[in-house]
Amino acid sequence: MPRNMHAMAQAPPAGTGALMCSRAAVHAALGEEVAALDCLNKALDRHELQLAYLNVDPRFARLRPHPRFQALLGKIGLSQGRP
Repeated sequence: MPRNMHAMAQAPPAGTGALMCSRAAVHAALGEEVAALDCLNKALDRHELQLAYLNVDPRFARLRPHPRFQALLGKIGLSQGRP
């Protein structure tokens, strides 16, 4: 992965518009599952609308088998493969 992707994942949110779901996607692309899941939990705390598509968003496919991801889907009221 390019170095700038690591920088994007570690950079502090730019203002109030930074979405934790987007940061989670970068971490997931880098194979950083724990960091991605941490960001997704923060996104839930912030009630980010992108979470509505979490179970079908291809950026998070590698996280779907993870128990923390499945628990997050349950908190949102989604099940795998159901929008």
